[in-house]
Amino acid sequence: MQKEIKIWLEKPQGRYQEGVAIFEACASPEIKKKYLEYFKKETGEPKQFAPHFTVLVSKVSDIHRNMRLNPEAFKDVKLTFVQSDNSELLAEKERQIEELKSEKEELEIQIEELEDDAETNAQEIADKEAEVEELEQKLETLGADFESLKQKRGIQIVHYDNLPDEIRKKYERVREITPLMANLHAEISVDRLHHATRAKLVRELVALDDERRAAWDVIDDWAEGKNVGETLAVALAEQKPTLEFSTDDVVKGAQIERRTNRLKENIARSQKVADNTAERKLIRENALKRVEAYKAELEELEKLIKKDE
Repeated sequence: MQKEIKIWLEKPQGRYQEGVAIFEACASPEIKKKYLEYFKKETGEPKQFAPHFTVLVSKVSDIHRNMRLNPEAFKDVKLTFVQSDNSELLAEKERQIEELKSEKEELEIQIEELEDDAETNAQEIADKEAEVEELEQKLETLGADFESLKQKRGIQIVHYDNLPDEIRKKYERVREITPLMANLHAEISVDRLHHATRAKLVRELVALDDERRAAWDVIDDWAEGKNVGETLAVALAEQKPTLEFSTDDVVKGAQIERRTNRLKENIARSQKVADNTAERKLIRENALKRVEAYKAELEELEKLIKKDE
């Protein structure tokens, strides 16, 4: 989380609401009581040296410093960093810009034709030149809007509690599974364990491992913009851990087999998303990224299998 706050502090311009979200999540109750309402009164993007902005930067700087000095005090703070998908709105703005450009070019061609007899067509030329000037102003405004929207595709912040229920439940389940798996590992490693008991524990461990990896797949899918309804790209504030395999050969073999099958399903599913959403560039690109990531993981697993063999 320190890294994300540091990134915000390096370039807070145009990202005022992100700073407010950081402040609301991380500031002490006393400081929030004093400043939060003040910050939230500003609903737009204040100028760099506006009072709201300068005070906010100062308070977020204090948070960042305190976090470095005493990270333990912030261990229960949970933020989720999301990137909004405004690709459809951008596409619409781009379409409008292209239409205006075409209209402007057509008028300019008409003006050129009228200028063959400029004296006779003087009034009509003037009218069309006025139309061209008006279109240029509209194009300038639309262009500024387009660039502003592109800038707003940067990270925004929402609270962990505001995650969709499905994603939050998956994430919480992952946290529950981790200690359960540790306990099973410990039980399996006991000497003189009856083979039937050991086999039962191995099945439980592999099932939990598969559930954990499947949960992360769902989170990753949502993170890459595959959320139904709102399309968001998500990176959990607590980074995804490396999902290692057991050192026990029997457990490891079962885990790899289950994961290999799951990856093949994921590849097929993500490829289908990419093929069926060609008109939505961001979703298609994210789906193809997932395909490549899954294929890379599958390749690594196949290398492990060959090595073990």
